Amino acid sequence: MRAKLSQYFESGPGERGSALLATFVALFFLMSLSIGLMAIVRPSVQIAANQERDTRALYVAEAGVQEIIERMSLDSPSLMTVNGGAFDAAIRDATPGLDPNWRVRIFNAAPGGVAAIGLPPLGESYTPTVQVSTDWLPYASANLPAEALMVEHKWVDVDGDGLREAGELVKYDRTKYPPENFTTGFPVEVVSVLGKNGPSRRGLRVEVTRLPINPNLNAAILSNEGVDVQGNVFVDGHNHSLDTPIDTVDPLCQAWELDAGRTDESGCAVAIMTTGDPVDRNGSTDLLGSPTVMDTSSTNPFLTLAETLGLTEAELAEVLSHADYHSANDAAFLSGVTFIDGDATGGEKFNNSSGDGLLYVKGDMDCSGTFVWKGLVYIEGDFRITGNPWILGACVVKGKTDYAFSGGTPDILFSRDAVYFFVSRGLGYTVLAWKRT
Repeated sequence: MRAKLSQYFESGPGERGSALLATFVALFFLMSLSIGLMAIVRPSVQIAANQERDTRALYVAEAGVQEIIERMSLDSPSLMTVNGGAFDAAIRDATPGLDPNWRVRIFNAAPGGVAAIGLPPLGESYTPTVQVSTDWLPYASANLPAEALMVEHKWVDVDGDGLREAGELVKYDRTKYPPENFTTGFPVEVVSVLGKNGPSRRGLRVEVTRLPINPNLNAAILSNEGVDVQGNVFVDGHNHSLDTPIDTVDPLCQAWELDAGRTDESGCAVAIMTTGDPVDRNGSTDLLGSPTVMDTSSTNPFLTLAETLGLTEAELAEVLSHADYHSANDAAFLSGVTFIDGDATGGEKFNNSSGDGLLYVKGDMDCSGTFVWKGLVYIEGDFRITGNPWILGACVVKGKTDYAFSGGTPDILFSRDAVYFFVSRGLGYTVLAWKRT
């Protein structure tokens, strides 16, 4: 039986040749298929690699935009020592009325190496990057102005003469329609950056401006509860300049009133406003304001912080998430956004403190010594004073007890400009437009 079965597996010379030929055909087919697949896969792999490089170059460009925004948010001077040298890292057009030719270029160079790049044109300035040289990203050239990270004012050649003029610089004011105009608001800044990653190049043109606010202010002190201003207290609702010198009070503060001599006094406010609760002003309290010094009507609305600043709740949440300080003890001078998520009492109270911008306390706030603030003070709890605070701007107190604002010898001068300028300066920048170039 075994012999018979073996006969079925035996083949002659012709049959073996046919099998060999079939094997070669199959191998040729598989080889052709492999070559074809490689021809298909290789470009796809190359495309994927190119896309990854391009994406990384875009990330590098975005990092450059962030350096510009962060440095424009700094107060000047903001001295920084990096890469073996010290320099002012702040970027700002300090020219009164703005310089139409203002432009700043940032180079991947040490502070001492920027001078070797050359003399910048009129209105321009060159500055080194704040990156550490051992790990800096290539979003700025080491010495080529054309490839430097750059910021300048947005400009529209209205008269077609090709010359940059102050009246042609674009500003942003969300209270206007359209918000971009040539007269009011903060200037629109244009950031140009070229991100690099190997052979890949990705450019960005980003338009930014300071986060626009529209303060809703009707009083030097607005309280949702009663106000106790017994004693030597001065509250002035007349609108004052943001340049009013610290500790200026009546009658010297009259020289800093912006609406002096105006019959309508439209920029002025009430000295103290409540939502129906009393104002205890026994003693030598001095209140000034327009159209009246006090308003305790129960129809007066109390505004949230977002409503006071003219922001959305989402915008406010973003601002608070990037607050500069979270305690009265964080710095000798608190400039920007100070957000205390709780009480500022006891060891956290404000004692001989000063600052500007937005001060937001989610609980109670105690103040002793000499407290100086320019901008907006907003307190969710009670404001208890045992010292002599001087505030230029406005104070809003929601309160938890019958008298939300009480004690001490405060001097509060109302100033719309101080709230707008110092708070806006502390809120940072927002992106208006973004495109690849």
